[in-house]
Amino acid sequence: MSSDDSENSEQLKEITKSIIAMAALDFKSPPSIHGSGPLDAVAAGLIALNEELMATVVARDEAERANETKAQFLANMSHELRTPLTSLIGGMELLAHGDLSDSQNKLLNQMQGAGERLLRLISDVLDFSKLEAGRLQLNRHPLQPRETIAGVFERYSKQAESKGLSLISNHSDLPDISVFGDEQRIEQVLNNLIGNAIKYTDKGQVSIETRLKIQGSSVRFRVDVSDTGPGIDPGHHERIFQRFSSGDSSDRRRQDGAGLGLSIARAISQDMGGELTLKSKPLHGSCFSFCVDLELAHRPAKILSKKEPTRCLQHHILLVDDTQMVRTVTAQMLEILGYTVVTASSGKEAIDIVENEDFDLILMDCKMPQMDGLEAAERLLRLHPHRKLRIAALTAHATLSDVERSKKSGMIGQLNKPFTLSEIQTFIQQMETDYPRHRN
Repeated sequence: MSSDDSENSEQLKEITKSIIAMAALDFKSPPSIHGSGPLDAVAAGLIALNEELMATVVARDEAERANETKAQFLANMSHELRTPLTSLIGGMELLAHGDLSDSQNKLLNQMQGAGERLLRLISDVLDFSKLEAGRLQLNRHPLQPRETIAGVFERYSKQAESKGLSLISNHSDLPDISVFGDEQRIEQVLNNLIGNAIKYTDKGQVSIETRLKIQGSSVRFRVDVSDTGPGIDPGHHERIFQRFSSGDSSDRRRQDGAGLGLSIARAISQDMGGELTLKSKPLHGSCFSFCVDLELAHRPAKILSKKEPTRCLQHHILLVDDTQMVRTVTAQMLEILGYTVVTASSGKEAIDIVENEDFDLILMDCKMPQMDGLEAAERLLRLHPHRKLRIAALTAHATLSDVERSKKSGMIGQLNKPFTLSEIQTFIQQMETDYPRHRN
């Protein structure tokens, strides 16, 4: 092994230790930065995230004592967490496309599993604030349950394998039908149930059993997530669905977290007109059941594939973000997908670049000093009314009011931080479908 490979392996071990510790809300082991490669992008994101997440945990504890202020405070904190998490998640995606040894791949799998937990934690904090304000929005789009379950299964298979667990699913036996529903929220419920099952199970298996029952124009969609973990005392069944709760005190000490996931999952289920229930007893594992009725799509539904991102046609993109590490990581992700990229660090610089260069899409960070992305978008559209510029928001702010403000400025879509390669690809494909640009 060369000295560079050895140094990379040591840095990978250090980052893995840090991210696993942070996923358990232990903030005492931040990594170090050695240069400017993908590993350093992960390290930089982790260091920034470490500081912000510490404040969020304090906010969680304060929230229990100051109920009237927790929603807004936690929402603000979760926004701040998303920018460093973009470097963290993106850096790991770039590492996965590199040439790693078996031992390095094993470490990367552990990092990605812990990264999933961090992302769930931060998303839970933001969704909690939305629920408190009554602003949790459900969308209605076509989806294929079999493909949804397959995607979730693939996401957690490596995480289960790293713990020596068997992850079992019957998704290949499901009928190939389309329904209308909010796929993102359905995935959020399933992510919580499966992630918790793996988290609390030390040996044995986690099973995902999915059933689809067509009843006229409706489809009963039911998913049972069972595990061979320690089980839950019947006296605690309702308690674990309460906010800021994660079972009894011994469970909380062993596996810490925000204590919001299950309460949010149940709230989402109920908002969809469904339910989330539990069957469990100590030493006999647990089974969480998610059930919801969805409308059958009688006509073929146009659905973007969730398979490995394919290389795109020639697309030229301007990426605008004031955070250097986010620009570096996101640009490399776009280049892996086959796009050509120009970067700008401010709204003013973006305006100067667009004056002399044409782009198929502009990804514009909304929150920047001096001139924010909304003002920059308005100016660009006003300066070039005949060029049919397509500007999309790249943002850590994901509330309904943020979406409305970006639309008002003339932006055609919103890509929320953090994001994966497949999410970037799907977003750009959707922009191309919804807002086709006719070339001469």
